[in-house]
Amino acid sequence: MSSVDAAERDAGIARGAALALSDDGYPEALRALSDPPSVLFASCDPVRLRELLRPPRVAIVGSRDPSAYGLEMAATLGRELARAGVVVVSGLARGIDARALEAAVAVGEAIAVLPAAVERPYPQRNARLARRIAARGALLSETDDPEPPPRWAFPRRNRIMAAIADAVVVVEARARSGTLITAQIALELGRPVGAVPGRATSPLARGANGLIRDGAFLVESADDVLDELFGPGWHAANSAGVRAQPLSGGAGTPAAPVVGMSAAERPAQARDNAPAPTSDDVRSGTSSPDASSDAGPARQRGCRRAATLTPAERHVLDGLAAGRTLGEIADRGALSPAEIRACAARLCARGMVVSTGLGRFEVVDAAPLMTAVADDAGASDRDTSLA
Repeated sequence: MSSVDAAERDAGIARGAALALSDDGYPEALRALSDPPSVLFASCDPVRLRELLRPPRVAIVGSRDPSAYGLEMAATLGRELARAGVVVVSGLARGIDARALEAAVAVGEAIAVLPAAVERPYPQRNARLARRIAARGALLSETDDPEPPPRWAFPRRNRIMAAIADAVVVVEARARSGTLITAQIALELGRPVGAVPGRATSPLARGANGLIRDGAFLVESADDVLDELFGPGWHAANSAGVRAQPLSGGAGTPAAPVVGMSAAERPAQARDNAPAPTSDDVRSGTSSPDASSDAGPARQRGCRRAATLTPAERHVLDGLAAGRTLGEIADRGALSPAEIRACAARLCARGMVVSTGLGRFEVVDAAPLMTAVADDAGASDRDTSLA
């Protein structure tokens, strides 16, 4: 019996869907690629695949020869993200990929993207893990070739991971690593990229540390990734034992969990959960007992909040009100990605914007706020710096 046949026997995986680019069930995220797979093969049926691609998805990728620290971080991130309802995506390679998938599939769902046919997962040593992933999630590939994959198949596999993920996290990578190909493709597609910091003297840390230096978000725990997906504040809420939308509900009631909630539902929920105005708010003019019947206090509230903005915060607020993502604001070059995220966090804390996920925010009470910003436009135009 050949080694390929043995792998198929050990895996016990049957192919499910074979979706052509023209099919309705073909994943929309893959269409964004300049060279999307002409056919996507899956271990599950199209309905199950759509279910797996509905929740947020995070790709965890890294070295095939990681340190003990790297393996620990991959397992922790995979497990905690899966517990939070995130579908973990990776490539089944030995090392970081396999450890993240193994931890994720033990408590939740996962997707493994393969460089070879889904019926004969590669590498063979992870065939049993592939079978567990097929039972709890899915195996994906753009080929049905039963032979071991050529070297060029791996970077092509990486582009699929980057495309179907909502964010990519790098755990240990050398300066010249295939892992960085995944990160680069993700950035080109507008996906946020995070990295786990490593020891400065370790060759395994140079790729990840370099990404952080160049603007990737820092990942020390799963909470950092959830903050990036759902907006600033998740980390603090989770630390307090509340795995919920960053904004708390009225009367001390936490908001409902944001995982599984559609982007359209999140801003509405945040407004519904906003604390009721106090009598002090009404007396100070920062709130109105009946904003629907009196637009004056609402505009006054917007003016007062907008008046406290720095030029950088005003720049970010203006971009968000225009419907831009944080990445699109960064593309304009006035502020660094880190500065833009910090401004968005402060705007969230003030209740001026609410995250709708994946770098998108909705301005709360947009009309009075933007009227206030427009009133102050003359002063803003005179600013020579956004610092």
